[in-house]
Amino acid sequence: MRKVYALFFVLCIAFLYLNPESVKLIKSINFKGSASNNKIINIIFGKNQKLSIRPSSIAELKDNTYCVTDQQNRMVVLFDINGRIKKKIRSFGKKRFISPVSCCRGELGSFFVSDSFYGEIIKFNSSFKFEKVLVSNNKRRNTGISYYSGKLFCTDTENHQIIIYNSFGNEILSFGLRGNRDGEFNFPTHLTVDEKYIYVNDALNFRIQIFDHKGNFIRKFGRNGINGGEFSKPKGIAVDRKNRIFVTDVIYDNVQVFDINGRFLSYFGETGNSPGKFWMPSGIIINSREEIVIADKFNSRIQIFKVISEI
Repeated sequence: MRKVYALFFVLCIAFLYLNPESVKLIKSINFKGSASNNKIINIIFGKNQKLSIRPSSIAELKDNTYCVTDQQNRMVVLFDINGRIKKKIRSFGKKRFISPVSCCRGELGSFFVSDSFYGEIIKFNSSFKFEKVLVSNNKRRNTGISYYSGKLFCTDTENHQIIIYNSFGNEILSFGLRGNRDGEFNFPTHLTVDEKYIYVNDALNFRIQIFDHKGNFIRKFGRNGINGGEFSKPKGIAVDRKNRIFVTDVIYDNVQVFDINGRFLSYFGETGNSPGKFWMPSGIIINSREEIVIADKFNSRIQIFKVISEI
């Protein structure tokens, strides 16, 4: 059924106006068959069992290091730009990760990971070691996270809200409730933040909503459908320096591109495992080189693209 939806999307969108800017694949980092350090897996399947990393979110850290969360294997993986694994983190303090959903970069080389099972946001230091549980609230389902200017922005998917925490983990602002009107949500899952706005994936309303840092509604775009600018299952969201908004869709296996006003510009990707294609693209970021970095989850890889101009 996913492939049927994806095909319909491609056929419909082919007749739409596309912005003259397009993207080019510049690098792919493959995580298929990484050696497993899990004793249980080794006991059940043998010591030679290979473990494929399934990246669901991604963050750029310091020194060309990236972090991905892997919900399927219940771990966080740190690797360099050449794909060399630096560290696999399966636990923090006395707990083991159950559902590490999202990761984001903090200050001074630190980074954060949300675990929706515990309702916690965990902080790691610049040496990639556990520092503390910054946020702990089992009444919240903390999922997507983004850090900006000393504040941690978070989607609380189950309660249909956006939460803002200070650097001590104290809640300083929350907004939203379940619904489909402006400023309301239906299972928001991911978000990103820049100096002006909070961009939220309002997943089951099939739209993106934009707010200022005080939680005031600015605008929205998107709806359920198979045409350009419409979504089936939107997931990750990122914004570049030209205020282009990139949204992954895990059913259509592509990335749609919009301007700051929500006008559909273009898209790239389709279902498949060859270069430039996707199988459930999830997390997406714009790195420090203004490249588009995408967690291609079930292809067990990271794909990196660059916006170029067509001749």
